[in-house]
Amino acid sequence: MDRKKEQASPKRERKLKAETKEEEEEKVKEELKIEQKVKRLKEERVKSEVCDAEAVAKSIVLSIAGLSRKSVAMEFTVPAGDLQFHALATSMVHDAKPSAVRVPCSVEMRENAEGFEASGEARMNELCANSAYRLSIEVSSPGGQTASSMEVVVPQRAHPERWSIREAQLWCSSLKVPELAVKVAEYGVDGATLLSFQEEDLRGLGVSAPFLLRRVLSSLKALGRS
Repeated sequence: MDRKKEQASPKRERKLKAETKEEEEEKVKEELKIEQKVKRLKEERVKSEVCDAEAVAKSIVLSIAGLSRKSVAMEFTVPAGDLQFHALATSMVHDAKPSAVRVPCSVEMRENAEGFEASGEARMNELCANSAYRLSIEVSSPGGQTASSMEVVVPQRAHPERWSIREAQLWCSSLKVPELAVKVAEYGVDGATLLSFQEEDLRGLGVSAPFLLRRVLSSLKALGRS
């Protein structure tokens, strides 16, 4: 009887060891599955963030809200989402200083015809007046992924009399006087002609409201001094 027990004991030990080994292998497999799942979820989240940042960047329509000798102001509608926005300005002249500027955008709620919407704003100061700049908005997701909007090119501001028709129209658009920008494009007004405008010229182009006349004439005077 004792001999049978002695013979059976090693068998049970081998069986227990085999079962323990199987359990450990199953545990390792489960842990591996969990790690792979977590990795996949992280990759999907990062991919989603990239897509969101890219989609938002593509949807941004950047407009110029101010254009002076050393500064450019811009604005855009901010899409919903947990995102950050920076304005980028890159010089188109090789030896310009600064060659690139990056500033955070401020966001505030503005009222429109449909209610309220978030509006992003940024002002780039101390830009080289002799250089044209490429402007864009950089969109950043919480995961650190970034994407850039379509670029808008602003001209040099040192010599506005050299502006093309498109550049003169861009400056007029920044004043938020739609009728002036439309007429400047329609009549092919360039920088030299723009600087020669007097009050009667502006009235002839449809700018009749006194406060708009004052705004445009004051801006033209400042532009001529540049």
